[in-house]
Amino acid sequence: MVRTCPIRTRAETTRTFVALRPSARQHAAVHEAIDRLAHADVIPEGTKRTPVRWADPATVHLTLAFLGGLDRAEVRAATEIVREVAAAHTPFAWAPAGFGAFPAPRRARVLWIGVGPGGPPVRRLQADLDAALRQAGLLTGDDKPFTPHLTVGRLRGRGHPVHLPDGWHGPTDRAEAVTVFASELRPDGPRHHVLATAPLRAEG
Repeated sequence: MVRTCPIRTRAETTRTFVALRPSARQHAAVHEAIDRLAHADVIPEGTKRTPVRWADPATVHLTLAFLGGLDRAEVRAATEIVREVAAAHTPFAWAPAGFGAFPAPRRARVLWIGVGPGGPPVRRLQADLDAALRQAGLLTGDDKPFTPHLTVGRLRGRGHPVHLPDGWHGPTDRAEAVTVFASELRPDGPRHHVLATAPLRAEG
């Protein structure tokens, strides 16, 4: 469930991330894709069967930056940076497409949907956000290569071989804004709360 109110977490910090929100049509398609994966033989016979924890389709998003626990002032600073970066980018069309796994299909721990059309502008937007947030000291950790994706399932343990269907493609829609989220971790899955919406630059 996505709500439009901020949440305070322990130690007066907010677990914060920046993401693109799929459109209603894309969310519906992701829901169908998760259902398809859940009914497919993702874990091959002959291997230890490990239940996949599937994501709530309503919460699926394309993460551009995970900031971790921020205090109130840091949230304000991060939001201003996100707005400035978003304003420097033009709205673009993109579509969820294809299935993948991290770190690899032969030892998967995370199942995801990738990005078909729209991959280059997503990468440019992420790179600019990453650079600006790191310069401000609001984004730390390893600077790993960015793979645009929407996480749809997780497997416990060190990783398991998976068989993923080919040829899935969701609808193409326009990204018009970047969203700053707070994330609340719960036993039944995370809950995301919208902190701010940063529009991409109007064309023309």
